[in-house]
Amino acid sequence: MKIIKPILFSLTFFIILSSCRKDRELPELALPNGPNPINSSSQMQIENDTPTLMVLGAQLTNPYTVTNMQTAYSNLVLEDPEFCDNDFNVRTTHYYVKFMPQNETDVEALFDDSALILYDYPLDREILNNGNYYKDPSLSENTPNYRYACVPNGFTFPNVSYQILANLYIPEEDPLLIYEDESDLDVCIDKLVHEALSITGNLDSFNVVEADTNTPEALFSRRAKWNPWGFIRYHDNTLKPPSSSEKIGWKGLAGVKVRVRRWFTSREALTDVNGYYFINEKFRRDVNYSIKWERQHFQLNLANIGQVYTDGPKQTGGWVLNIGQGLTNMIATAHMAAMDYYYNYYFVNLSPPPLNTFWTPRVNIGIYYEVDNSSNGDCRPWARIFGLYNVVRIYNPFRKNHEIYGTTIHELAHYSHWDIAGASTYNNASGKLKESWCRLVQWTFANKRYRDYYGATNFEHHNGWQDYNSFISDFVTSMHNGYTPVFIDLVDTRNQYSENNNNSYFVNDPISGFTAREVQDALPSNTSLNNIKSDLNQLNKASSTDMYNLFEYYNNL
Repeated sequence: MKIIKPILFSLTFFIILSSCRKDRELPELALPNGPNPINSSSQMQIENDTPTLMVLGAQLTNPYTVTNMQTAYSNLVLEDPEFCDNDFNVRTTHYYVKFMPQNETDVEALFDDSALILYDYPLDREILNNGNYYKDPSLSENTPNYRYACVPNGFTFPNVSYQILANLYIPEEDPLLIYEDESDLDVCIDKLVHEALSITGNLDSFNVVEADTNTPEALFSRRAKWNPWGFIRYHDNTLKPPSSSEKIGWKGLAGVKVRVRRWFTSREALTDVNGYYFINEKFRRDVNYSIKWERQHFQLNLANIGQVYTDGPKQTGGWVLNIGQGLTNMIATAHMAAMDYYYNYYFVNLSPPPLNTFWTPRVNIGIYYEVDNSSNGDCRPWARIFGLYNVVRIYNPFRKNHEIYGTTIHELAHYSHWDIAGASTYNNASGKLKESWCRLVQWTFANKRYRDYYGATNFEHHNGWQDYNSFISDFVTSMHNGYTPVFIDLVDTRNQYSENNNNSYFVNDPISGFTAREVQDALPSNTSLNNIKSDLNQLNKASSTDMYNLFEYYNNL
């Protein structure tokens, strides 16, 4: 096949459908009325899943090639010379394409093309084992995966190498065929597709209600079209204070990109705040459901392997995904944190991390399903320049959800600081300035989500680190390494000193009333706690003496 370069420049999921641990019993869903009600058989629960490579099988015979569609049409005309009044003009309406990006610039060029719905794996291969990632075995570790897509005839290709794998005729998307659902022409299209599937050995089995006759009209009339829809939810194991056992439980996951695919026809939708999605396209046969964990400004990767996704079932009817504990739960929690920082930042009056632009491509967030005793995560702004590497890395999956959420926010706050202050100022800033700022941001976001969104009114993320003191050596070490609550102390209304019976090991913090935004606005010109204290003093929200004592306590650790 011709390769074109534009001149212009194993483990498996543990799936549980009915039985699960008592603390993860699924509540009843308040389902909207629809043509295809979701029942228990349409629900899938992922539990204790681990990194799993998708395994491909045999090459399938493509029913949508122009050649096979022409054969199918000829067969129907042979049976009935007046088949559908000869409305069909079998020709190339689409191309099945393999893109071959060489670097992250190519990958971003593909992603930024809104006309493309891309897959990491071929669309015409049998899938022997679903997985949450795929890597073409012919490619080196640092070479981006091939991307597969279906594009219309006349599509303007981006400046990325590609290979046309097949010329397609897709009658459902033929621009010359204008039809209403369940019209005569719609039935004709279905007959043509049915014949093409039959002659290529891809005919699906249908649960068709028995009709009084076995005529094709009776068969097709009972295969009604339907809209894919459903819910995406995850289980949050964060305790709901003051209870020592009640958990946040099942919550809808917002902003998830759900995809459905029927051979080469793909559609996408985003979940709402309740985790509900609806695909505004009708299908007559089974579709492949999947989730691609990405948005315009961020992408979730599985460690250093590549983009992570969740494969759903191939079925007719809605799909509910319930994400219990495991890898996908860690992914979902990081997704929620990134969604909050990039799309809900205005609720806490902070600036988002760098957005996806020509100069700053979307951030890669690496999910590492492994224990790291030295770190829960890190941020490497320099990795953005090289594109293929993860800027943010998240470790240690076996924690409470609010902790994974907080780590993701914390590391994105470093990325935001780097953007706000500039690389030089950020690189020269002290660890105490950088880490204390990030602790303020994660505390602010986590409290907002768990108190306001989840209704845990007594929740406080890590207790605001108000138990930190100069007596316990682990706390001293942590604060010496930069992880102080000094900026939280400016914002909150608590005083560790008075709460602990005026114990001198705790900082005396009579200060409150500052905002996270005021701390953020002071970041660009400062590289140390003393520097930023001087700027914040000018807001006249606390006495100079109280400010001096607060900052001096943390500076001396």
